[in-house]
Formats: sequence, C-alpha cells, structure tokens
Amino acid sequence: MQRTGNDIWISFGPDDNDTLRYAPACGGEGKATLCRFEDGQTPPVELTAGLDIQIYFNGPNGFMQQPARIVIEPSEETESAFGFETTGDAVSAESREMFRVGVSLAEYTAVVEGTARKLADVSVLGLAFFADAVYEIGTIVGVSFTVGDETFAGRCRVQSIKETGSGPRYGVLCMNGADAGNLE
Repeated sequence: MQRTGNDIWISFGPDDNDTLRYAPACGGEGKATLCRFEDGQTPPVELTAGLDIQIYFNGPNGFMQQPARIVIEPSEETESAFGFETTGDAVSAESREMFRVGVSLAEYTAVVEGTARKLADVSVLGLAFFADAVYEIGTIVGVSFTVGDETFAGRCRVQSIKETGSGPRYGVLCMNGADAGNLE
C-alpha cells in the first residue's frame, strides 16, 4: 500500500495512448490504496472494480511501475476517491529490459519537440537524450532521428529523469499503436 501523500501516476494502457494521469494517494482501506485524480486528470474509462491499471511512483530504487487492479469504485461515500491493490511486483520504470546501445560518443541527435537533442542511448523499446529543457515524468513528446537513409519518428513518454554531468538525461519509452509512428 502507498502512503498518504505519495505521488502516483496511473496508466490505463495503450487505448489511452499510455497517458500517465496524476492521482496522489489520499488514504488506505485494508490492503487498498485510496487515490483521487487531481483537477483535469479525468480517467478515460469508468473506474469499475476489476479494472486492471498500471501505477507509477517514486520508489527507493527510482521511478517504479507496478500492475494493479481497481477494488474500490469512486462514490459519494469515498468523496470520489477510488482504491487499488497491486497485482504484481514493482519494477523500475526506467529499465527497458532490453540491451541499450550507447551512442553518446557517436554524436547522434534526435529531434524532440522540434529541437535537436544529443542521444545518450537507444534500445528496441525506447531511447535516452540530454536536454536543457524541462520535461515532466509522463509527458508525451514527439521524437525523430535518422540512421543512415531512414528516419524514425513517433511519440514517446518520458519515463525517467537523471541528473548527469552533461545535464538532465531523459529516458523515454516509445508509444504503442497509431502514435508509435515507425518507432515501434
């Protein structure tokens, strides 16, 4: 169970373009964590018991993700809060579970939201870049880069932020579905 006040982001999966919606923990009931969406963070589906979700939070080992299931539906009695219980282990959201190829020495760049950014590494599922701009966890960004004669472009979600000697390093996960472009 998450502690009251912990920052939690919730994803409803690819049908919601893997958007992360902020819903801080506001209490607990039994093994369930109670959350409430902040203004403007309306869920794309009705929150019914049994709905599987993915939660994201700052844990002891960095930004983590964990599967969960809605067990308490929002109601007047719960003042619009809903409850979830985790259904699996928490794992690092930054870990792409794939071999990463470091490209920072090769001086490759990617265009992120219209601005060229130095690439740190790439993998089958995502990439990392350095930027002096500020991107928040969960932000969806347009990314494109060229390798040889082929340009890869699509949308990605910011999964991690690490401070480095070269400035902030942003790890992004490629989106699924129509937003993936040819990055998928």
